[in-house]
Amino acid sequence: MSQTNSLHHFQIKTFTRNAQECTGQSTLADFPRLLAEAADDAPAAHTDTPVQWRLAGELRPDAEGKPQSWLLVQAGTEVYLPCQRCLQPVAVPVQSEQWFRFVDTEQQADEQDAESDEDVLTFEEGQDVHSLLEDDLLMALPMVALHDECPVPLHPAADPARKNEAEPARKPSPFAALASLRLSARDDPSD
Repeated sequence: MSQTNSLHHFQIKTFTRNAQECTGQSTLADFPRLLAEAADDAPAAHTDTPVQWRLAGELRPDAEGKPQSWLLVQAGTEVYLPCQRCLQPVAVPVQSEQWFRFVDTEQQADEQDAESDEDVLTFEEGQDVHSLLEDDLLMALPMVALHDECPVPLHPAADPARKNEAEPARKPSPFAALASLRLSARDDPSD
């Protein structure tokens, strides 16, 4: 079984009870929802971009002193997103780190998730940790991706720094011309 497949059927209880840790590497091709966010004209080799990940399990006592399973999910990669200024692909580093607490029933998860800061999930036989990794990376994507300096010339209206250059010389207002005629007519004694 490949490493990615084992992430789809992960044994959380055993992993956290034994305070285990594991690291690995996948590629963006293994994360189709994340890859779908990439710019359409991203480099072809983009799908082979490595996704580094780390999982760490531990037991922590709850308020009553009973052990609870916790899982740390960390991941990092680089995704080519469309620059919102020039629409060309821009490489954006994406990092995520999230703790998850696991409980036995869906009811416990619903009750505790509403009143706690951490994410509370239920144990499942063969937990899909791969989806947790992908979800966290998706949540870590920036709202807006921008180049520091765009590689193509921008249309002046799209570049706030060049907006003043694009404004044509203003024509005088026709009302200003009327006002000057009115003033000159008042000042002219021949009337």
